[in-house]
Amino acid sequence: MIVRIFKPMSGNYTDAGCLDTLINMLWSADSQHNFHPNNRWINSTTSDSSKDRYDRVYRDVFVNWPGREPVIAFLSNSQVPYEVLSYSLLPHEEEALESEFFSDSGQEDEDHVADC
Repeated sequence: MIVRIFKPMSGNYTDAGCLDTLINMLWSADSQHNFHPNNRWINSTTSDSSKDRYDRVYRDVFVNWPGREPVIAFLSNSQVPYEVLSYSLLPHEEEALESEFFSDSGQEDEDHVADC
């Protein structure tokens, strides 16, 4: 899932570096909840801020499947404006699923035929 996080226009996060602070807080919450790196919510973020057509400053966050609900809950509870750009799986997650299920499916069918 890809989430675009916008810089808040009001509240405690209106300072110049607030978007970086929000991203760092999200990374910190992720590392506190998930001790094993394979269970992390966030795969990566864009390194620099950009502006959209409405001159809103934003950064994109690439969220792994297990992190969908916690990341959205964190952003909503913190009253941070965000937009979900894509609900699809990230490329590395699709590759993992394909290698796990689609490559072994032919072998499983052969094993069942051999057992009969």
